[in-house]
Amino acid sequence: MKVLGFTGSRADYYLQQSVFKRLNCHPNVELEIIVSGSILEESNSKTLNDIHADQIPVAAYVKLPSSNNHSIQVAHLLVELDPVIAASRADVALVYADRYESFAFALACFHQDLVVMHLEAGDITEGGTYDDSIRHSITKISHIQATSTHQGLKVVRAMGEQTWRSTRIGLLSYESLGDISYEEALAVSDSLGIRHDKSLIVGTMHPIPMDPELTKHESAEFLRGLEYASQSDCFSIVLTAPNRDQGSEVISSQISEYLPRILNCIYVESLGGYRYQSLLSLARTKNVIVCGNSSSVVKEAPFYGAHGLNVGRRQLGREKAESQVDVAADSEMIAKSLLDLSKIKCFTKYNPYLASSPSEQAVNFLLKTFQARSRSELLLKRWHW
Repeated sequence: MKVLGFTGSRADYYLQQSVFKRLNCHPNVELEIIVSGSILEESNSKTLNDIHADQIPVAAYVKLPSSNNHSIQVAHLLVELDPVIAASRADVALVYADRYESFAFALACFHQDLVVMHLEAGDITEGGTYDDSIRHSITKISHIQATSTHQGLKVVRAMGEQTWRSTRIGLLSYESLGDISYEEALAVSDSLGIRHDKSLIVGTMHPIPMDPELTKHESAEFLRGLEYASQSDCFSIVLTAPNRDQGSEVISSQISEYLPRILNCIYVESLGGYRYQSLLSLARTKNVIVCGNSSSVVKEAPFYGAHGLNVGRRQLGREKAESQVDVAADSEMIAKSLLDLSKIKCFTKYNPYLASSPSEQAVNFLLKTFQARSRSELLLKRWHW
């Protein structure tokens, strides 16, 4: 079986990493991936270097035009991806989550009659991004789906998908998150100059593409909240760059403005999966707070026993662990919440994303479905009432 994958952002590569690795070493699978989007724009090439270090075969590198207009970027990808997909002679296209770059890849593969497998289908995000519409559109042009949660599985089946086409596997990224030793995590912390005697804040704010004014307001309040909290001298702070969605330039400009006023703060464009996970894993011995409006507040933080402080609207509607704290984009409330969380240990009893060996479940589901169903049956979707 030939599988063609796609990654268009630093986040979705690390979220797919475990399934890429498992497919790459499977004796009955040939894997290639297409690399695109912001990965090719990183000044330090961190994600691209990690892809090469993981020895994942790359079929093509497809750059995006400089425009931040998603319609133009999707159109560009459709044109550029079409010959790459045809030349790959793949049987299956592996599509992750809800990025507009991934939607272009899914659409191009769908029209070349590849069997499309949608990973992390069924999530609900009602926070002003295009995620829900894109994610559910990918589900409807995919042929089999794997969800991270039981609720996600219900959502997919409520969309009329036949029950044999979908399964719940848990969150893929969890599979590799526990591999980092405490000594390795300390080495990463030391390399960044993080003090051991302080609580650690790892912060990221992404744009809300449907509402530029809200993006500007929420990111300013977030950065001001970090500034206020830093005056307490309780924290080491690591701030990372926004993704490249519409509005990212506004946040980047605000970071340049506020960074000198946030004490004990370092700015890193992209930590990469290993360094990011290493910092979160320090929650074994100290209070770590993942804050902002990134999905890692919702998903990665509870895995490590780190506090998740979700700021503003962007993750509205997401399923969440019971340890997550939601706060309005108000600088004083953000600062107070950070100080409060620094004084208590994080405790998570319920986490809807947790499951055993999700990448193994994904690969087994793919292979077993191909064994049980003909290609024509896979491609010909029927509405399930």
